[in-house]
Amino acid sequence: AGVSSQVEENLALQKKFEEDVKKDVKQFLSTLTGPDKVDVLVFSKLNFDKENRKENLVTPVDTENMKGIEISSQIISNSYSGKGNTTGGVAGTGSQDVAGYPSQAGTDTSTSEESSETRNYEVNRITKDVIASPFTVKDLTINVAVEPPTGQNTLDAATSAAIQNILVNIVRASLADSGATYTDVDLTKKVSVYSQQFGGTAANTTPGGLATWMLWAIGAAALLVGAGGGYLIYRSRKKTVEEEDEDIPLQVPTEFPSINLESVTNDSQVRKQLESLAKKKPDEFVNLLRTWLADEQR
Repeated sequence: AGVSSQVEENLALQKKFEEDVKKDVKQFLSTLTGPDKVDVLVFSKLNFDKENRKENLVTPVDTENMKGIEISSQIISNSYSGKGNTTGGVAGTGSQDVAGYPSQAGTDTSTSEESSETRNYEVNRITKDVIASPFTVKDLTINVAVEPPTGQNTLDAATSAAIQNILVNIVRASLADSGATYTDVDLTKKVSVYSQQFGGTAANTTPGGLATWMLWAIGAAALLVGAGGGYLIYRSRKKTVEEEDEDIPLQVPTEFPSINLESVTNDSQVRKQLESLAKKKPDEFVNLLRTWLADEQR
């Protein structure tokens, strides 16, 4: 029960994170495009591993000279200088000495110096008990559909590039603690901007013919690729051959995955089915995406 409860809590946190990103992006872009002209789809991968650690740090007070603060010092200096007379050698032992008389007395001078210095320093001693954040963002993709200005079928290049730069900056900030290093090219692959007409029958279809659920599918596929799911999504272009040849064997009918889009009534239900399929049966999800892309090219 404990594990199941933790999983549900993690999923709730992930959903809330995605909803917060979606809300912030939509709110900001609405100031540029106008209200009800932006739709945002967010996919994320979060790491919920918790980390508790204790840090004992010692740092210098004077960072420039790498010294602590001096709290005491002691300097001791001693010097000595003296002279002394000494009696000569044994009487009458020298070759030039008179027997029975002591030799000439000598004079010695001695000096000595001694000094010592003791200084006591104190450094910064820091103890930290660190508890990591509830989660870190390991991956994030943001897909945005924007309605072009009146009289235009698509967004102009400058507006599309400006929106893309905004999304790239959001993804870069979100992945700052992911532990991975991303280039601008890598981050650009994690965002996409589409032109889409809202309202009426065209509400769910872009000018290029891609339906909203198609955008969701592409976004989910991009997340799978970015998270290292190991699935390569690609488009295959085939030339139209109008010549009929009876010798060509019949193609094997395409096996459709276990998803029924005809039974759903709104985009929210479509999205839930696509998300569930992408997580539980990635192979079927890829096949479904390939089928849709092939249909769009016909």
